[in-house]
Amino acid sequence: MAQRETATEYNRYPEVFRIVQAYARANFGDRHLRILSFGCSHGLEIATLKAYFPCAAIFGCDVNEPALATAARMNATIFRSSSEAISAFGPFDIIFAMSVLCRFTLSKKATTIQSIFPFTEFESHVAALNKNLLDGGLLCIFNSNYFFSQSEAFSHYAPVRSGLIGNNGFVDKWLSDGRRVSSAIKLETGREHEIQYAPDFLTDDDFCDVIFQKGARSPVDVFWGEKPEGDILFVRDIGPDLRESLSRRRIASNLKEQIVTECPSLR
Repeated sequence: MAQRETATEYNRYPEVFRIVQAYARANFGDRHLRILSFGCSHGLEIATLKAYFPCAAIFGCDVNEPALATAARMNATIFRSSSEAISAFGPFDIIFAMSVLCRFTLSKKATTIQSIFPFTEFESHVAALNKNLLDGGLLCIFNSNYFFSQSEAFSHYAPVRSGLIGNNGFVDKWLSDGRRVSSAIKLETGREHEIQYAPDFLTDDDFCDVIFQKGARSPVDVFWGEKPEGDILFVRDIGPDLRESLSRRRIASNLKEQIVTECPSLR
């Protein structure tokens, strides 16, 4: 993975985990799931995944040796990350690449990202994950410096969407040719994107999509509970303007505390 930082926490992305859990229950049946935490750090994401998927086989990989030593206590299969090792332990039904396909905060201050985290490196990581994800499986990418939609693998995927997921992270966004699209700014409500350059081929979905199903032909909407008519938190089509869409979609992140409250065991 690209990220060198090992910051992590328990149940860090509850809205993503709950949607993946719901989708897996509805579509994967009773099969014994194999789930990879790509960039598992000290293992708190592994502990979280074991709570959401108690019957699954959980795997975790990282390049940080001290972090791996701590993660090894989590009663999961832990290994040093490499494309060869991922292939040896794969394939997987679900892969989480959360806050690892980036170089933050270095990218925040950079005038160019090519010397820090070139797009070819991003492509290499994505190719390894794609190679070891089963057809029909889910790939989850959060806080990536690049857009998954610009990768070669993207043509084999379709997004799984939910109004509960307000965005796909706050880190700086860059195009494959090295041009900066956005910068991360810190507000009282948290970090958000300040758009600096938005080419026509980017849409609001490029800033919001986190979950992707391999082999799917069209996007899938997953609703939390009953779909309330007209509620923008659950209706995906919220307007053509990128800035307005991002602003309105961020409202969905306010449901994070509600989700945790409904699942006290995941606090």
